[in-house]
Formats: sequence, structure tokens, C-alpha cells
Amino acid sequence: MFRGALRRLACRVSVHLHVVSGIRRLSTIDEKLGTAAKFRLGACDPFEQGGSCLPPKFVAMLHKSVKEWKVNKESTKLTRTFTLASVDLLNAFAAKIYKIGENLDHPPHSVVLRSSELAAEVTLYTPKLEGLSYRDFQMALMIPYLGELKGKSCGPACDPVSSTSTSGPTESSQPTTSPAP
Repeated sequence: MFRGALRRLACRVSVHLHVVSGIRRLSTIDEKLGTAAKFRLGACDPFEQGGSCLPPKFVAMLHKSVKEWKVNKESTKLTRTFTLASVDLLNAFAAKIYKIGENLDHPPHSVVLRSSELAAEVTLYTPKLEGLSYRDFQMALMIPYLGELKGKSCGPACDPVSSTSTSGPTESSQPTTSPAP
């Protein structure tokens, strides 16, 4: 609660300073990305991207760090399917994904659980920007390593048995074994 109030105050102060000083350049990231800002005066820019989604050339560069994820042809969404060993593990995995989203203040766009296939399809997208943000890539880096957070290994409940992107070659679907806790 305190963090949210502090963030709102910081946004108001920042917007007020822009209004008082008459500064039209709101962000240097727009110069780096070469995009026109869709920033609305009086609103905060929580993603620090000038109100714009990441352009396709930056999405392509960042996609190299999360190659297992599929980028759609418009470069606006990241998707990946995780397969687990049981329905209970599938539900625990989804709960942990939403916990990461809560901690980052950036929930995933969707997590579709298919219990018949024991699969979870995760889609990352930022609706406010109508595309991808840096936080989407941050989540894409964190999700596959849920079992390693806080130095704990929760076994197969956190580590997908196999992970496949929805296109291209699939990884080995051999079950992984981990020591009992």
C-alpha cells in the first residue's frame, strides 16, 4: 500500500515538473527506440517506455535471451507452453506465475490450463501499451526457474517436465528427476 502511494506521488511530482518547466521531451528512451511517444500529460508512465510498446527490432533483440518463447508476427505477444506431471503440479505452477506477476506489479496476460494435456500456456502482453514491455521479458526470464527462487527447489511442482514453444523444434519430453525435499 505504501509503495503504491509513493509511486502515485512520484508520478504526480514528475508530471507537475514537466508542466511547470514546459519540457516537451518526456523520455530519452524514445530517442533510443526511435518511436513517437503516446504519453498523455497528467498520466504516469509505469513502464518507462514513453507510453509505447517495444518496437519489433527491440523485441527481436530481447527475444534472443528467451528463445524458448514464441513471438507472434506483430511482435506484440510472447507465448510458451509448459507441460507438467499432474494436475496438482499444474495448478501450483499457475499460482506461482501469478505470484511473480503480483510481485512485479505486472500480471501475465493469460495462463490457460489444459488439464487433459497437463499443459499450461502462458501469454505475456501489456494491454496498456498494446504490445510488449520490458517487464514481459523480465517475467519470461523468471517463469522457467520458479523452482530455484529463494534458494529452494520444490521439485517437479516448479520445474516443468518439458517445455515447448508453440512452434519450431520441441525440447526433450523426458521427465526430469529431482531429489526429494
